[in-house]
Amino acid sequence: MLPISPPPTPTTELSSNYKPGHYHPIHFGDLFKNGRYKVIRKLGYGSFATVWLAHDNEKHRYVALKVIVSKDSHKTSELSILQKITSLATTSSHPGRHHITILLDHFFHLGPNGRHLCLIFEIMGPSSASMVRELDCNQTPERKYESPKKYALPMVKRLLRHTLLGLGFLHENGIVHGDLNPGNLLFSVALRNAGEEELRQQVELGTSLLGTEKRGTSLGLKDVTNVMKVAMTLVTTTAAKEEENGKLKPKIKLKKLDGSGSRIANGFLRWFKSKRKPGSKARKTGENDKNDTPKADFPSTKNAVPQYLAVPQSLAKFVDPKNFTVKISDFGGEKAITPSYLCPPEMIVPQTETETETNMSNTPLHQTNTNTPPLPTPKADIWAIGCLIYEFLTGTSLFDLSQGTTPERLLDLQMVLMEEVIGPMPEGMWRGWGRGGRYFGVGEADEGDKVDELGEDDEVSKVSKVSKVDERRKRRRRGANIAQLGIVGDQSQSLEQRFEKHKSASLSTEESNQALKVMRWILCYDAEKRPTARELLECEWFNGE
Repeated sequence: MLPISPPPTPTTELSSNYKPGHYHPIHFGDLFKNGRYKVIRKLGYGSFATVWLAHDNEKHRYVALKVIVSKDSHKTSELSILQKITSLATTSSHPGRHHITILLDHFFHLGPNGRHLCLIFEIMGPSSASMVRELDCNQTPERKYESPKKYALPMVKRLLRHTLLGLGFLHENGIVHGDLNPGNLLFSVALRNAGEEELRQQVELGTSLLGTEKRGTSLGLKDVTNVMKVAMTLVTTTAAKEEENGKLKPKIKLKKLDGSGSRIANGFLRWFKSKRKPGSKARKTGENDKNDTPKADFPSTKNAVPQYLAVPQSLAKFVDPKNFTVKISDFGGEKAITPSYLCPPEMIVPQTETETETNMSNTPLHQTNTNTPPLPTPKADIWAIGCLIYEFLTGTSLFDLSQGTTPERLLDLQMVLMEEVIGPMPEGMWRGWGRGGRYFGVGEADEGDKVDELGEDDEVSKVSKVSKVDERRKRRRRGANIAQLGIVGDQSQSLEQRFEKHKSASLSTEESNQALKVMRWILCYDAEKRPTARELLECEWFNGE
């Protein structure tokens, strides 16, 4: 798994997810909250929301508009968490308050697919998952998506230092993020005197690659209302599906709307005309933005599907790579699920003390139906920091779980990789796993060869200690069974060996050893022994450039 390596072509959300209970159809030029916010660019999308760049016509500023799917708009705790964070940030003197995205406004919007919670944030640039592709402005579009992409060491330190400041603010106020991943770390933008023409959705003439600013042409609102006159790429769907109601069946991949008479353009034009009233204009919405409860959750499904799907375009060109600020975003409340490859061991299996407990706990904690899934703690956020240090410096994830196709296989893959990369796990965790004997021959190593768990005081750069760990692994491993999990090559090597292989050649031996020491300090099986955000900020490695 390479979380910071995107697919080779831009994508959009599925059109089949535009239905009651799901996405709200949005077009460029749409107005929200009685005309206050005007949509001019698409920034991104996820399972629970779409995000847009909008102009605040009341305060004359640009903001990010997040529109949550209607079925979750009344259940999510994200709003209450954001309100608490915003309130704390306005009264606190903690430096971390500047590294959290702040809620500026919120309201409800009634549309054809239900009642949607809309959140307004300060405008931010790309996430750390995508910004790494934008750093070389001279690279060709083809090389832009090659893997792996690595951040330079100074950027990694600044990025993670800002993240730790934000975490420190959250943790000291009793808030756990729980979903700290590269996609939730956003770069600040310096819009300077950028006008709407420059910020409006950019489209590329005669190509299906969107988002390239050099040859881009901004999309005017008149063009949106007469979309077939736009001689440029606008719409891309990777999986056009039949709508569930059977009435709309656009069985084509939408790539170009150039008016050239192609079967694709004409086919979409027939579908487009069938969904749109003659003479209709860019919609002014917001009449139902009040917080009072509507009479019906789904007043009409007539316009449930948007007239087009826009490809997200970041604001990467407005990021200063030498003087940037990173802020933590996306406080999804109960929707916050730590990605498996960043999940700490205590959230995967329970620590057990007896064989009876072992027999009752062979299912990963975060996948059980009978047990309450464990809530993430501040130390879970810290574990993610350790994984991100490795990921940002190497361009690859520390734990590749792409072969975890079933819950049982995913659990085994997680535990085997931790045993291989981090080192021998505690006996209580081993018993909690329950299937470790399938992959490692417990008891085959001599008593004198057992190695204590590496802690923060150990000099991990010493070859002798690393070699002893590798020696123990080699005798205990059952290679055939491990190979069946898809663990091949250097995936079974120690943290030190993998880091040495994948790190940038420009990283000095001293810097490598310091980074490894910090990662070993963080990636400790015992959550109580992991450092706090404040302790990490006092570490020399995060403060040096």
